[in-house]
Amino acid sequence: MFRRKIVVKTLVFLIWGFYGASSVFAGTTGKIAGTVTDAKSGSPLPGANVVIEGTTFGASSDENGRYFILNVPPGRYTVKATFIGYKAAVVRNVAVNVDVTSTVDFKLEESAIAGEEIVISAEGPVVEKSLTSSKQVVNDATVSNLPISTVEEVIESVPGVVAHLGEIHLRGGRAGEEVNLVDDAQINDPLFNKSAIPINPNSISELEVITGTYNAEYGNALSGVFNYILKEGGDRHKGSFTYRSTFSGLDHFKGKNGQDIYSDYDPSSPAYSAVSRDKLAKAGDDPFQIFEFEAGGPIAKNLHYYVTGRWFDNPSPWP
Repeated sequence: MFRRKIVVKTLVFLIWGFYGASSVFAGTTGKIAGTVTDAKSGSPLPGANVVIEGTTFGASSDENGRYFILNVPPGRYTVKATFIGYKAAVVRNVAVNVDVTSTVDFKLEESAIAGEEIVISAEGPVVEKSLTSSKQVVNDATVSNLPISTVEEVIESVPGVVAHLGEIHLRGGRAGEEVNLVDDAQINDPLFNKSAIPINPNSISELEVITGTYNAEYGNALSGVFNYILKEGGDRHKGSFTYRSTFSGLDHFKGKNGQDIYSDYDPSSPAYSAVSRDKLAKAGDDPFQIFEFEAGGPIAKNLHYYVTGRWFDNPSPWP
Protein backbone atom coordinates (compact mmCIF):
# COMPACT_ATOMS: atom_id res chain seq x y z
CA MET A 1 0.00 0.00 0.00
CA PHE A 2 2.82 2.36 0.92
CA ARG A 3 4.68 1.54 -2.28
CA ARG A 4 1.56 2.19 -4.35
CA LYS A 5 1.22 5.66 -2.85
CA ILE A 6 4.83 6.43 -3.73
CA VAL A 7 4.27 5.32 -7.33
CA VAL A 8 1.10 7.43 -7.65
CA LYS A 9 2.82 10.51 -6.22
CA THR A 10 5.76 9.99 -8.57
CA LEU A 11 3.46 9.78 -11.60
CA VAL A 12 1.60 12.93 -10.55
CA PHE A 13 4.90 14.74 -10.12
CA LEU A 14 6.16 13.63 -13.55
CA ILE A 15 2.90 14.64 -15.27
CA TRP A 16 3.04 18.03 -13.60
CA GLY A 17 6.67 18.42 -14.61
CA PHE A 18 6.00 17.62 -18.26
CA TYR A 19 3.03 19.98 -18.33
CA GLY A 20 5.02 22.77 -16.75
CA ALA A 21 7.89 22.25 -19.17
CA SER A 22 5.63 22.25 -22.22
CA SER A 23 4.02 25.51 -21.19
CA VAL A 24 7.29 27.41 -21.69
CA PHE A 25 8.14 26.07 -25.13
CA ALA A 26 6.72 29.06 -26.95
CA GLY A 27 5.41 32.47 -26.10
CA THR A 28 1.89 33.73 -26.60
CA THR A 29 2.31 37.20 -25.10
CA GLY A 30 4.58 40.22 -25.35
CA LYS A 31 6.12 42.77 -23.01
CA ILE A 32 6.07 46.55 -22.60
CA ALA A 33 9.07 48.18 -20.95
CA GLY A 34 10.70 51.58 -20.73
CA THR A 35 11.64 54.46 -18.44
CA VAL A 36 9.84 57.35 -16.75
CA THR A 37 11.97 60.49 -16.40
CA ASP A 38 11.67 64.21 -15.74
CA ALA A 39 11.26 66.02 -19.06
CA LYS A 40 13.45 68.95 -17.93
CA SER A 41 16.29 67.36 -15.97
CA GLY A 42 16.16 63.79 -17.29
CA SER A 43 16.19 62.41 -13.74
CA PRO A 44 14.37 59.11 -13.17
CA LEU A 45 11.00 59.19 -11.45
CA PRO A 46 10.71 56.20 -9.09
CA GLY A 47 7.22 55.07 -8.14
CA ALA A 48 5.49 56.38 -11.25
CA ASN A 49 2.39 54.42 -12.26
CA VAL A 50 2.26 53.00 -15.80
CA VAL A 51 -0.98 51.30 -16.87
CA ILE A 52 -2.49 49.92 -20.06
CA GLU A 53 -5.86 51.60 -20.40
CA GLY A 54 -8.86 49.30 -20.66
CA THR A 55 -7.01 46.39 -19.04
CA THR A 56 -5.79 45.27 -15.62
CA PHE A 57 -2.13 45.41 -16.68
CA GLY A 58 0.21 47.91 -15.09
CA ALA A 59 3.47 48.48 -13.21
CA SER A 60 5.43 51.00 -11.14
CA SER A 61 8.86 52.36 -12.02
CA ASP A 62 11.86 51.41 -9.85
CA GLU A 63 14.54 53.67 -8.38
CA ASN A 64 16.09 54.06 -11.83
CA GLY A 65 12.78 54.98 -13.43
CA ARG A 66 12.52 51.67 -15.27
CA TYR A 67 9.32 49.65 -15.53
CA PHE A 68 8.08 46.57 -17.36
CA ILE A 69 4.67 45.01 -17.94
CA LEU A 70 4.64 41.26 -18.64
CA ASN A 71 2.19 38.82 -20.26
CA VAL A 72 0.51 41.38 -22.51
CA PRO A 73 -1.59 39.75 -25.28
CA PRO A 74 -0.68 40.86 -28.83
CA GLY A 75 -2.50 43.89 -30.11
CA ARG A 76 -2.46 47.69 -29.99
CA TYR A 77 -2.86 49.52 -26.70
CA THR A 78 -2.90 52.92 -25.04
CA VAL A 79 -0.31 53.26 -22.25
CA LYS A 80 -0.58 55.97 -19.60
CA ALA A 81 2.01 57.19 -17.07
CA THR A 82 1.18 59.29 -13.99
CA PHE A 83 3.22 60.73 -11.12
CA ILE A 84 2.36 63.15 -8.34
CA GLY A 85 3.27 66.71 -9.30
CA TYR A 86 3.55 65.91 -13.01
CA LYS A 87 1.22 65.97 -15.99
CA ALA A 88 -0.04 62.59 -17.11
CA ALA A 89 1.35 61.30 -20.42
CA VAL A 90 -0.41 58.95 -22.80
CA VAL A 91 1.08 56.97 -25.69
CA ARG A 92 -1.41 55.53 -28.16
CA ASN A 93 -1.14 52.78 -30.76
CA VAL A 94 1.54 50.83 -28.91
CA ALA A 95 1.99 47.58 -30.85
CA VAL A 96 2.62 44.44 -28.80
CA ASN A 97 3.78 41.28 -30.58
CA VAL A 98 4.54 37.78 -29.38
CA ASP A 99 7.97 37.34 -27.74
CA VAL A 100 8.80 40.99 -28.44
CA THR A 101 9.54 43.81 -25.99
CA SER A 102 7.85 47.08 -26.98
CA THR A 103 9.79 50.06 -25.62
CA VAL A 104 7.72 53.02 -24.40
CA ASP A 105 9.59 55.85 -22.64
CA PHE A 106 7.83 58.68 -20.83
CA LYS A 107 9.13 62.19 -20.15
CA LEU A 108 6.79 63.88 -17.69
CA GLU A 109 6.49 67.64 -17.26
CA GLU A 110 6.17 69.23 -13.84
CA SER A 111 2.79 70.66 -12.95
CA ALA A 112 1.73 72.25 -9.68
CA ILE A 113 -1.89 72.02 -10.76
CA ALA A 114 -3.27 69.01 -12.56
CA GLY A 115 -3.78 69.93 -16.18
CA GLU A 116 -4.60 68.19 -19.41
CA GLU A 117 -2.74 65.03 -20.22
CA ILE A 118 -0.14 64.93 -23.00
CA VAL A 119 -1.16 62.60 -25.84
CA ILE A 120 1.55 61.00 -27.99
CA SER A 121 0.87 58.82 -31.03
CA ALA A 122 3.30 55.90 -31.29
CA GLU A 123 3.74 54.59 -34.82
CA GLY A 124 7.37 53.51 -34.73
CA PRO A 125 8.34 49.91 -35.57
CA VAL A 126 8.74 47.38 -32.79
CA VAL A 127 12.40 46.37 -32.54
CA GLU A 128 13.58 43.51 -30.36
CA LYS A 129 17.26 44.15 -29.66
CA SER A 130 17.82 40.67 -28.22
CA LEU A 131 16.24 38.86 -31.19
CA THR A 132 18.65 36.35 -32.76
CA SER A 133 16.27 34.63 -35.17
CA SER A 134 14.59 35.66 -38.40
CA LYS A 135 10.96 36.38 -37.56
CA GLN A 136 7.94 37.67 -39.46
CA VAL A 137 4.67 38.67 -37.78
CA VAL A 138 1.27 38.78 -39.48
CA ASN A 139 -1.51 40.42 -37.45
CA ASP A 140 -5.27 40.17 -37.79
CA ALA A 141 -5.53 43.46 -39.70
CA THR A 142 -3.23 42.10 -42.40
CA VAL A 143 -5.13 38.81 -42.58
CA SER A 144 -8.47 40.58 -43.03
CA ASN A 145 -7.06 42.60 -45.95
CA LEU A 146 -5.56 39.63 -47.79
CA PRO A 147 -7.53 37.91 -50.59
CA ILE A 148 -7.21 34.50 -48.95
CA SER A 149 -9.54 31.66 -47.98
CA THR A 150 -7.21 29.33 -46.04
CA VAL A 151 -4.52 29.73 -43.42
CA GLU A 152 -2.05 28.15 -45.86
CA GLU A 153 -2.50 31.16 -48.13
CA VAL A 154 -1.68 33.42 -45.20
CA ILE A 155 1.54 31.50 -44.63
CA GLU A 156 2.46 31.76 -48.32
CA SER A 157 2.45 35.57 -48.05
CA VAL A 158 5.38 35.48 -45.59
CA PRO A 159 8.89 35.95 -47.07
CA GLY A 160 10.92 32.74 -47.05
CA VAL A 161 7.86 30.49 -47.32
CA VAL A 162 7.13 28.63 -50.56
CA ALA A 163 4.09 26.47 -51.33
CA HIS A 164 4.40 23.68 -53.89
CA LEU A 165 1.81 21.00 -54.66
CA GLY A 166 -0.03 21.67 -51.42
CA GLU A 167 3.11 21.46 -49.26
CA ILE A 168 4.85 24.21 -47.30
CA HIS A 169 8.62 24.72 -47.57
CA LEU A 170 10.65 27.15 -45.46
CA ARG A 171 13.88 28.47 -46.96
CA GLY A 172 14.39 25.46 -49.18
CA GLY A 173 13.64 22.89 -46.49
CA ARG A 174 11.49 19.83 -46.98
CA ALA A 175 7.79 19.69 -46.23
CA GLY A 176 6.90 18.61 -42.71
CA GLU A 177 10.00 20.12 -41.11
CA GLU A 178 8.11 22.89 -39.33
CA VAL A 179 6.44 23.00 -35.92
CA ASN A 180 2.86 24.31 -35.65
CA LEU A 181 1.77 25.88 -32.36
CA VAL A 182 -1.63 27.24 -31.34
CA ASP A 183 -1.60 29.26 -28.12
CA ASP A 184 1.52 27.42 -26.92
CA ALA A 185 0.17 23.93 -27.78
CA GLN A 186 1.79 21.87 -30.53
CA ILE A 187 -0.71 20.57 -33.12
CA ASN A 188 1.57 18.63 -35.48
CA ASP A 189 0.25 15.40 -36.95
CA PRO A 190 2.59 12.66 -35.63
CA LEU A 191 2.39 10.76 -38.93
CA PHE A 192 3.09 13.48 -41.52
CA ASN A 193 4.35 16.18 -39.10
CA LYS A 194 1.91 18.74 -40.50
CA SER A 195 -0.79 20.77 -38.80
CA ALA A 196 -3.46 18.32 -37.65
CA ILE A 197 -6.07 21.01 -36.96
CA PRO A 198 -7.58 23.30 -39.62
CA ILE A 199 -7.44 26.91 -38.47
CA ASN A 200 -9.96 29.55 -39.45
CA PRO A 201 -8.00 32.58 -40.76
CA ASN A 202 -10.54 34.91 -39.11
CA SER A 203 -9.64 33.54 -35.67
CA ILE A 204 -5.95 34.52 -35.94
CA SER A 205 -4.93 37.43 -33.75
CA GLU A 206 -1.30 37.10 -34.73
CA LEU A 207 0.83 34.64 -36.71
CA GLU A 208 4.51 34.46 -35.82
CA VAL A 209 6.74 32.77 -38.42
CA ILE A 210 10.26 31.99 -37.20
CA THR A 211 12.82 30.77 -39.73
CA GLY A 212 16.43 30.04 -38.88
CA THR A 213 18.56 30.40 -35.73
CA TYR A 214 15.53 30.16 -33.45
CA ASN A 215 15.92 29.59 -29.74
CA ALA A 216 16.17 26.17 -28.11
CA GLU A 217 12.69 26.61 -26.62
CA TYR A 218 11.29 25.54 -30.00
CA GLY A 219 12.06 21.82 -30.08
CA ASN A 220 11.71 19.43 -33.05
CA ALA A 221 11.73 22.30 -35.55
CA LEU A 222 14.08 21.74 -38.49
CA SER A 223 13.01 24.47 -40.91
CA GLY A 224 10.91 26.84 -38.83
CA VAL A 225 8.03 27.53 -36.46
CA PHE A 226 4.44 28.66 -37.10
CA ASN A 227 3.08 30.14 -33.87
CA TYR A 228 -0.65 30.99 -34.06
CA ILE A 229 -2.15 33.27 -31.42
CA LEU A 230 -5.95 33.11 -31.48
CA LYS A 231 -8.30 35.98 -30.76
CA GLU A 232 -9.96 36.56 -27.40
CA GLY A 233 -13.22 38.23 -26.51
CA GLY A 234 -13.09 41.93 -25.72
CA ASP A 235 -15.01 44.27 -23.44
CA ARG A 236 -17.78 44.75 -26.02
CA HIS A 237 -19.95 42.26 -27.86
CA LYS A 238 -19.12 42.14 -31.55
CA GLY A 239 -19.15 39.68 -34.40
CA SER A 240 -18.99 39.30 -38.15
CA PHE A 241 -20.22 37.07 -40.95
CA THR A 242 -18.39 36.52 -44.23
CA TYR A 243 -19.54 34.84 -47.42
CA ARG A 244 -17.26 34.11 -50.35
CA SER A 245 -18.02 32.43 -53.65
CA THR A 246 -16.56 31.76 -57.07
CA PHE A 247 -18.47 32.25 -60.31
CA SER A 248 -20.56 29.33 -61.51
CA GLY A 249 -18.90 27.35 -64.27
CA LEU A 250 -15.50 28.91 -63.63
CA ASP A 251 -13.88 25.55 -62.96
CA HIS A 252 -14.75 24.21 -66.38
CA PHE A 253 -11.30 25.47 -67.33
CA LYS A 254 -9.57 23.33 -64.69
CA GLY A 255 -8.73 19.75 -65.56
CA LYS A 256 -8.79 18.73 -61.90
CA ASN A 257 -12.60 18.78 -61.98
CA GLY A 258 -12.82 16.14 -64.66
CA GLN A 259 -12.18 17.87 -67.98
CA ASP A 260 -9.37 15.43 -68.84
CA ILE A 261 -11.03 12.40 -67.25
CA TYR A 262 -11.81 10.75 -70.58
CA SER A 263 -8.16 10.47 -71.60
CA ASP A 264 -6.72 9.76 -68.16
CA TYR A 265 -8.93 6.81 -67.25
CA ASP A 266 -10.23 3.75 -68.97
CA PRO A 267 -14.06 3.90 -69.18
CA SER A 268 -14.20 0.36 -67.84
CA SER A 269 -12.11 1.13 -64.77
CA PRO A 270 -13.73 1.53 -61.29
CA ALA A 271 -12.45 5.09 -61.00
CA TYR A 272 -14.28 6.05 -64.18
CA SER A 273 -17.48 4.12 -63.61
CA ALA A 274 -17.93 5.70 -60.17
CA VAL A 275 -18.88 8.96 -61.87
CA SER A 276 -21.42 9.24 -64.66
CA ARG A 277 -20.77 11.17 -67.85
CA ASP A 278 -23.56 13.59 -66.95
CA LYS A 279 -21.88 14.51 -63.69
CA LEU A 280 -18.55 14.97 -65.42
CA ALA A 281 -20.15 17.23 -68.01
CA LYS A 282 -21.57 19.42 -65.23
CA ALA A 283 -18.31 19.55 -63.27
CA GLY A 284 -17.68 23.17 -62.33
CA ASP A 285 -21.27 24.38 -62.72
CA ASP A 286 -21.67 24.93 -58.97
CA PRO A 287 -19.51 27.59 -57.31
CA PHE A 288 -17.14 27.11 -54.39
CA GLN A 289 -18.70 28.69 -51.30
CA ILE A 290 -17.22 29.66 -47.94
CA PHE A 291 -19.31 30.71 -44.92
CA GLU A 292 -17.46 32.15 -41.90
CA PHE A 293 -18.58 33.76 -38.66
CA GLU A 294 -17.03 35.00 -35.43
CA ALA A 295 -18.40 36.49 -32.23
CA GLY A 296 -16.94 37.58 -28.92
CA GLY A 297 -17.55 39.71 -25.88
CA PRO A 298 -17.73 39.81 -22.09
CA ILE A 299 -19.49 37.25 -19.91
CA ALA A 300 -18.54 38.64 -16.51
CA LYS A 301 -15.80 40.79 -15.05
CA ASN A 302 -12.43 39.61 -16.39
CA LEU A 303 -14.22 36.76 -18.21
CA HIS A 304 -14.73 36.82 -21.99
CA TYR A 305 -15.76 34.46 -24.76
CA TYR A 306 -14.84 34.06 -28.42
CA VAL A 307 -16.31 31.59 -30.92
CA THR A 308 -15.69 31.12 -34.63
CA GLY A 309 -16.87 28.75 -37.33
CA ARG A 310 -16.26 27.99 -40.98
CA TRP A 311 -18.10 25.93 -43.60
CA PHE A 312 -16.45 25.21 -46.94
CA ASP A 313 -18.61 23.89 -49.79
CA ASN A 314 -16.47 22.35 -52.52
CA PRO A 315 -18.79 20.75 -55.11
CA SER A 316 -17.20 17.88 -56.98
CA PRO A 317 -18.38 15.09 -59.30
CA TRP A 318 -16.54 12.56 -57.18
CA PRO A 319 -18.55 10.66 -54.55
